[in-house]
Amino acid sequence: MEIALLALIAEGTDLSLGAAMLREWYLMAPLVLVSIAVTVIGVERFLFMNKAAEQSKALFEQVTSMAQSGGKAQEIVALSENAFSGSLYKALYEGPFHPQATAAAVERSRANEVALCKKSLWFVGTMGNLAPFFGLFGTVIGIIQAFMQMAKTGGGGLQTVGPGIATALITTAAGIFVGIIAVFIFNLLNVKAGKIGHDLKNFGEQVYEQRLIRLAQAAKAPIRRAGDVGQAAHSEGAAAS
Repeated sequence: MEIALLALIAEGTDLSLGAAMLREWYLMAPLVLVSIAVTVIGVERFLFMNKAAEQSKALFEQVTSMAQSGGKAQEIVALSENAFSGSLYKALYEGPFHPQATAAAVERSRANEVALCKKSLWFVGTMGNLAPFFGLFGTVIGIIQAFMQMAKTGGGGLQTVGPGIATALITTAAGIFVGIIAVFIFNLLNVKAGKIGHDLKNFGEQVYEQRLIRLAQAAKAPIRRAGDVGQAAHSEGAAAS
């Protein structure tokens, strides 16, 4: 088979890869467009998630530092405004604190941030599944062309069926290649988004626990002060008697 193809090339038959792709441009065009779209989305999402991971870590450290130094809730809310993962801290510090309701609000905020990271990934995953079928469609078209050429010429030599078979093989290979790239990008970005979601869960839980402890301590402080006053009054009464 390989020797026959080389013989045809030597005779001047244009069976080069580029020529075959140009000849069947209508089959290759969708795969080229899909590969460009998948690459652009992949690069954009990768850069976005890198920036989001850095910003969420920096914001967590700032919020924790402000909370430990006695910063006001309004200041923390203002710091979290328009920042990635800022909705977690706004849910914690904006408005009244209720253990269950606040925890649910933090979890909703975390889910929204993860969904923002996964924006447009559905397209990459879908193309990873569909790209091989584009290639299969090209395979079917190429085989049909080969049989049609055989019917026209009445012969079945490689000179007759070679272009159709080349189309079939090239589109199949292109579809598989694009599918592999799309699936790789999809899985890579999904793992990265999962890591960000895990970090946000840890950040939210730590800040939630810190705020809960401080509120509990603040609630006990008046009781302690009232107890000290009562004890002092008792001591004074005992001394007077």
